[in-house]
Amino acid sequence: MWRCQDNIVQSVNSHLTLYVIISLKGSGVAIQDKEYTLECKTSLKQIHWYKDNIYFGESNIQNGLNCIFNQESDRNFYEYKNCGAEHKLTIKSIDYYRDNGKMWRCQDNIVQSVNSHLTLYVITAGEE
Repeated sequence: MWRCQDNIVQSVNSHLTLYVIISLKGSGVAIQDKEYTLECKTSLKQIHWYKDNIYFGESNIQNGLNCIFNQESDRNFYEYKNCGAEHKLTIKSIDYYRDNGKMWRCQDNIVQSVNSHLTLYVITAGEE
């Protein structure tokens, strides 16, 4: 049986209770033409990333596994920071038209109800 509340999932059976916490945070204010990092804090070894509910890629903190992009062309705009040790996805240079209002989500690759999301709002010149 699984219970989900406030991004904490509890798995209960007669032998084991397992808690998984997952939290997605940004690196502050998203400013046009600046770098911005999304960090998914969790004890999970592998998570999937979604942008506007479309599979974006995955990051792993298991030995020998790589972080991958669903579309190879995304490497032009995004990169995984410290792949293999942390779940961090960096937007190399924020672009208002590409990034503003986009909803990002990180989630367990098996139990999809275990997830956390945030919507990115970009500040342009003069709004800082």
